[in-house]
Amino acid sequence: MYVIGTAGHVDHGKSTLVKALTGIDPDRLAEEQRREMTIDLGFAWMALPSGRSVSLVDVPGHERFIKNMLAGVGGLDAALLVVAADEAIMPQTEEHLAILDLLGVTHGVVALTKADLVDAECLDERKVTRRQGEGRVLA
Repeated sequence: MYVIGTAGHVDHGKSTLVKALTGIDPDRLAEEQRREMTIDLGFAWMALPSGRSVSLVDVPGHERFIKNMLAGVGGLDAALLVVAADEAIMPQTEEHLAILDLLGVTHGVVALTKADLVDAECLDERKVTRRQGEGRVLA
C-alpha cells in the first residue's frame, strides 16, 4: 500500500481534494466540520486502476496545527502538495515543503486547486512557478 500525505497552506483545498478523489470526508471531527478547517489528521483510501491501494493522510494547513501536520507526514511514500490558484504559494506551502524536504519525502505531485476562481492568464502564471535558486517546479 502506498501512503500519500497532503501538504499546503490553510484553505487551499486539501480535504476537498481528498474527498473528491476518494469519496471519504477526512474531516471527521464535529469541530472541523463546524469551522470548515482541518484540525487533526484525517484518513482516506482508494484503489488505483492497477488495483494497488493508496492510503491518504490529510494534514492541517493552519500554522497553529503544525504539530499535527508533523505527526502525519512521517513515513510517507509521496506528497500531494496542494496550491490554490487564487492565492498561489503561501507561507504554509513553503513550510510544509521544507518539512517534507527535511523528512526526505522525494516523490510528489502538485495539485492546483480553485482554478475556477481565476482567469486563464492568472491560471497560466500559476502553473509554473519556480523557487528562487532552484530548478524544481512547485506549482
